[in-house]
Parts: sequence; C-alpha cells; structure tokens
Amino acid sequence: FFPSNLKPVFQESKSTYYKLGVLYIRGFVGEGSVQLYSIIGNKISDIEVQDLSEFNLQIDLRKNNMYVIRVVNKSEIKTFKIIVD
Repeated sequence: FFPSNLKPVFQESKSTYYKLGVLYIRGFVGEGSVQLYSIIGNKISDIEVQDLSEFNLQIDLRKNNMYVIRVVNKSEIKTFKIIVD
C-alpha cells in the first residue's frame, strides 16, 4: 500500500548481448551511435543509429575474445563489456 501522492519508480534496464552472430542492444531510446572496440582499444565499428530501441547488428566476432561496446545518445553514454563464447 502506497500513499496516493507517492509513485513507484522503475529503473529502465539497459543491456547488450551477442548470440549467433548478432549483437543486440536493448533499453535505449532515440537516435545515437554504437561503437564497438576490441579489448585493446582498436575500433571495429562505429554506426550512427536512428532508433536505438531495438538495435541488432549482424557482425562476426571471434570466439573467446572480449569486446567493449559504447552506446551514445543525447542523454547518456553507456559502456558494456561482452565475452564472445
């Protein structure tokens, strides 16, 4: 039971994962860019995106390697690390 003047706050979940040759990014809104780097800092890809809400990128990444994904939009910059297995 919550008092009528209080509203629950839900934090939106942002995530990224790689499965069967496709990189998925979820939880963002609007336009922005997706940058993909090797773990040693080499830029692999830099893509301008009109709608980040359901972003999918077909890309061949090497197994057993770690990658850094940077998502930039008007209001924030988020960095994720993934390991391709």
